[in-house]
Amino acid sequence: TGGASGIGLATVEHCLQEGANVVLADLPGSAGPQRAAELDVLYAGRCLFLPVDVTSTVQVDLLITQTVAQLGRLDGVFNNAGIGGMSPAEAYTDEEFLRIIDINLMGVFRVARAALRQMYMQQGGGSIVNCASILGVFGQSMTAAYSAAKGGVVNLTRTLALESATRGVRVNAIGPGYIDTPLL
Repeated sequence: TGGASGIGLATVEHCLQEGANVVLADLPGSAGPQRAAELDVLYAGRCLFLPVDVTSTVQVDLLITQTVAQLGRLDGVFNNAGIGGMSPAEAYTDEEFLRIIDINLMGVFRVARAALRQMYMQQGGGSIVNCASILGVFGQSMTAAYSAAKGGVVNLTRTLALESATRGVRVNAIGPGYIDTPLL
Protein backbone atom coordinates (compact mmCIF):
# COMPACT_ATOMS: atom_id res chain seq x y z
CA THR A 1 0.00 0.00 0.00
CA GLY A 2 1.16 3.57 -0.54
CA GLY A 3 3.13 2.33 -3.53
CA ALA A 4 2.82 5.34 -5.85
CA SER A 5 5.65 7.38 -4.34
CA GLY A 6 8.40 7.60 -1.76
CA ILE A 7 9.34 4.53 0.27
CA GLY A 8 6.45 2.57 -1.24
CA LEU A 9 7.52 3.17 -4.85
CA ALA A 10 11.15 2.38 -4.05
CA THR A 11 9.99 -0.89 -2.46
CA VAL A 12 7.86 -1.77 -5.50
CA GLU A 13 10.87 -1.19 -7.76
CA HIS A 14 13.18 -3.27 -5.55
CA CYS A 15 10.72 -6.17 -5.40
CA LEU A 16 10.39 -6.11 -9.19
CA GLN A 17 14.19 -6.09 -9.55
CA GLU A 18 14.30 -9.18 -7.32
CA GLY A 19 11.85 -10.99 -9.61
CA ALA A 20 8.57 -10.61 -7.70
CA ASN A 21 5.15 -10.00 -9.18
CA VAL A 22 3.92 -6.83 -7.49
CA VAL A 23 0.61 -5.11 -6.88
CA LEU A 24 1.22 -1.39 -6.52
CA ALA A 25 -1.72 -0.27 -4.38
CA ASP A 26 -2.55 3.35 -3.69
CA LEU A 27 -5.47 5.75 -3.59
CA PRO A 28 -7.76 6.06 -6.57
CA GLY A 29 -6.65 9.21 -8.36
CA SER A 30 -3.02 8.83 -7.27
CA ALA A 31 -0.06 8.47 -9.63
CA GLY A 32 -0.31 4.71 -9.04
CA PRO A 33 -1.78 3.67 -12.40
CA GLN A 34 0.88 5.61 -14.30
CA ARG A 35 3.75 4.31 -12.12
CA ALA A 36 2.52 0.72 -12.41
CA ALA A 37 2.13 1.00 -16.20
CA GLU A 38 5.68 2.34 -16.55
CA LEU A 39 7.08 -0.41 -14.33
CA ASP A 40 4.98 -3.08 -16.01
CA VAL A 41 6.66 -2.27 -19.33
CA LEU A 42 10.14 -2.40 -17.76
CA TYR A 43 9.45 -5.62 -15.86
CA ALA A 44 7.62 -7.73 -18.44
CA GLY A 45 4.08 -7.60 -17.14
CA ARG A 46 4.85 -8.14 -13.44
CA CYS A 47 3.45 -4.89 -11.98
CA LEU A 48 -0.26 -4.30 -11.51
CA PHE A 49 -2.04 -1.30 -10.02
CA LEU A 50 -5.02 -1.81 -7.72
CA PRO A 51 -6.75 1.14 -6.06
CA VAL A 52 -7.29 1.13 -2.31
CA ASP A 53 -8.23 3.55 0.41
CA VAL A 54 -6.98 1.92 3.61
CA THR A 55 -9.71 3.66 5.61
CA SER A 56 -12.25 1.37 3.93
CA THR A 57 -12.53 -2.24 5.08
CA VAL A 58 -14.48 -3.05 1.91
CA GLN A 59 -11.71 -1.66 -0.33
CA VAL A 60 -8.96 -3.39 1.66
CA ASP A 61 -10.73 -6.75 1.53
CA LEU A 62 -11.26 -6.26 -2.22
CA LEU A 63 -7.56 -5.45 -2.66
CA ILE A 64 -6.56 -8.80 -1.15
CA THR A 65 -9.24 -10.69 -3.12
CA GLN A 66 -8.22 -9.05 -6.40
CA THR A 67 -4.52 -9.60 -5.70
CA VAL A 68 -5.06 -13.32 -5.20
CA ALA A 69 -7.34 -13.50 -8.24
CA GLN A 70 -4.70 -11.81 -10.42
CA LEU A 71 -1.53 -13.38 -9.02
CA GLY A 72 -2.73 -16.66 -7.52
CA ARG A 73 -1.48 -16.05 -3.99
CA LEU A 74 -0.27 -13.41 -1.54
CA ASP A 75 3.23 -14.10 -0.26
CA GLY A 76 4.12 -10.70 1.12
CA VAL A 77 2.60 -7.38 2.10
CA PHE A 78 4.33 -4.07 2.70
CA ASN A 79 1.88 -2.05 4.78
CA ASN A 80 3.16 1.40 3.87
CA ALA A 81 0.23 3.77 3.27
CA GLY A 82 0.37 6.74 5.59
CA ILE A 83 0.12 10.48 5.99
CA GLY A 84 2.03 13.02 8.03
CA GLY A 85 0.83 15.97 9.99
CA MET A 86 2.42 18.46 12.32
CA SER A 87 0.48 20.49 14.81
CA PRO A 88 0.70 21.40 18.47
CA ALA A 89 -1.40 18.93 20.44
CA GLU A 90 -3.84 21.58 21.63
CA ALA A 91 -4.57 22.68 18.06
CA TYR A 92 -5.67 19.29 16.70
CA THR A 93 -9.37 18.89 16.11
CA ASP A 94 -10.79 15.47 16.87
CA GLU A 95 -11.33 14.95 13.15
CA GLU A 96 -7.71 15.78 12.22
CA PHE A 97 -6.29 13.54 14.95
CA LEU A 98 -8.61 10.64 14.10
CA ARG A 99 -7.86 10.89 10.37
CA ILE A 100 -4.14 10.37 11.02
CA ILE A 101 -4.91 7.46 13.37
CA ASP A 102 -7.37 5.96 10.86
CA ILE A 103 -4.90 5.95 7.97
CA ASN A 104 -1.63 5.28 9.82
CA LEU A 105 -2.80 2.74 12.41
CA MET A 106 -6.24 1.43 11.50
CA GLY A 107 -5.19 1.18 7.85
CA VAL A 108 -2.27 -1.03 8.85
CA PHE A 109 -4.62 -3.16 10.93
CA ARG A 110 -7.20 -3.49 8.13
CA VAL A 111 -4.60 -4.57 5.58
CA ALA A 112 -2.87 -6.95 8.01
CA ARG A 113 -6.18 -8.52 9.03
CA ALA A 114 -7.22 -9.15 5.42
CA ALA A 115 -3.77 -10.48 4.52
CA LEU A 116 -3.64 -12.74 7.57
CA ARG A 117 -6.97 -14.29 6.66
CA GLN A 118 -5.59 -15.16 3.23
CA MET A 119 -2.21 -16.30 4.54
CA TYR A 120 -3.60 -18.39 7.45
CA MET A 121 -6.64 -19.96 5.87
CA GLN A 122 -5.70 -20.31 2.22
CA GLN A 123 -1.92 -20.60 2.08
CA GLY A 124 -0.41 -21.53 5.42
CA GLY A 125 2.25 -18.84 5.26
CA GLY A 126 3.45 -15.42 4.23
CA SER A 127 5.13 -12.27 5.44
CA ILE A 128 3.85 -8.84 6.44
CA VAL A 129 6.09 -5.82 6.93
CA ASN A 130 4.51 -2.77 8.55
CA CYS A 131 6.01 0.67 8.06
CA ALA A 132 6.23 2.25 11.49
CA SER A 133 8.61 5.15 12.13
CA ILE A 134 11.35 6.22 14.45
CA LEU A 135 8.60 8.43 15.90
CA GLY A 136 6.80 5.25 16.95
CA VAL A 137 9.51 4.79 19.56
CA PHE A 138 10.69 8.34 20.22
CA GLY A 139 8.22 11.19 20.48
CA GLN A 140 8.74 14.56 18.88
CA SER A 141 6.91 17.80 19.49
CA MET A 142 4.23 18.73 16.96
CA THR A 143 3.59 15.06 16.05
CA ALA A 144 1.09 13.84 18.66
CA ALA A 145 -1.23 12.05 16.22
CA TYR A 146 1.51 10.68 13.96
CA SER A 147 3.68 9.48 16.86
CA ALA A 148 0.68 7.90 18.59
CA ALA A 149 -0.30 6.09 15.39
CA LYS A 150 3.21 4.85 14.67
CA GLY A 151 3.68 3.75 18.29
CA GLY A 152 0.47 1.79 17.82
CA VAL A 153 1.92 0.20 14.68
CA VAL A 154 5.00 -0.91 16.65
CA ASN A 155 2.91 -2.69 19.29
CA LEU A 156 0.34 -3.98 16.81
CA THR A 157 3.24 -5.56 14.93
CA ARG A 158 4.55 -7.20 18.11
CA THR A 159 1.11 -8.66 18.85
CA LEU A 160 0.50 -9.87 15.30
CA ALA A 161 3.97 -11.42 15.21
CA LEU A 162 3.21 -13.41 18.37
CA GLU A 163 -0.20 -14.53 17.10
CA SER A 164 1.13 -15.46 13.66
CA ALA A 165 4.41 -17.19 14.48
CA THR A 166 2.88 -20.64 14.89
CA ARG A 167 0.76 -20.20 11.78
CA GLY A 168 3.59 -19.72 9.29
CA VAL A 169 3.31 -15.95 8.92
CA ARG A 170 6.12 -13.54 9.82
CA VAL A 171 5.09 -10.04 10.87
CA ASN A 172 7.76 -7.36 11.22
CA ALA A 173 8.03 -3.58 11.21
CA ILE A 174 10.57 -1.12 9.98
CA GLY A 175 11.06 2.23 11.68
CA PRO A 176 12.56 4.68 9.20
CA GLY A 177 13.87 8.03 10.27
CA TYR A 178 13.52 11.10 8.08
CA ILE A 179 13.81 10.23 4.39
CA ASP A 180 13.63 12.74 1.56
CA THR A 181 10.28 11.74 0.04
CA PRO A 182 7.24 13.71 -1.13
CA LEU A 183 5.62 13.11 2.31
CA LEU A 184 8.27 15.35 3.88
